[in-house]
Amino acid sequence: MGESVHPSRVTVRQRIGLRSRKGALVYKAAMAIILANPIYTGEFRWRGVVYQGKHKPIISRELFNQVQALLHDRHRGGPSKRDIAFRGLLKCGQCGCAICGEVKKERYVYYHCTHSKGDCRQAAISEPNLSKLLGAPLKRLRVTQERAEWILQALKEQPYRPAEVPRVGPAAVAGRT
Repeated sequence: MGESVHPSRVTVRQRIGLRSRKGALVYKAAMAIILANPIYTGEFRWRGVVYQGKHKPIISRELFNQVQALLHDRHRGGPSKRDIAFRGLLKCGQCGCAICGEVKKERYVYYHCTHSKGDCRQAAISEPNLSKLLGAPLKRLRVTQERAEWILQALKEQPYRPAEVPRVGPAAVAGRT
């Protein structure tokens, strides 16, 4: 007899049964690529530029835009119970991957390499120890009143919005001078 799975544990990919050519379930990342492809609207993307194709669209541009809005409005994870002071600011000195903060025992924050590029031997570091390491050089920084006003004005003119920070890929980097 087959195993029973609680309905809340069934993922979208399991529910719709989208499978690869080899019969495996399609992963979320692959589904995101499929849903972001303008080919279904009668257009195609070549080297980062979208062109009008000669093929017949199978969905409207309006529906495609609605799907894109839904995909981009979603965020990872829920609200954090605790602020992670250095979230998104650090890179691993050994392999260059991002450093992420993680709460342990609902009390302690440790920062560690994400190991995105493979095996990295860098050990985790506690938030107090990281603060000490980063605090010493930062204590020597001085911001004049004039510079503080300039920073404040710049923030008022163009406030930081994480959702608007562009993602940089190999194509974008290759085009830089």
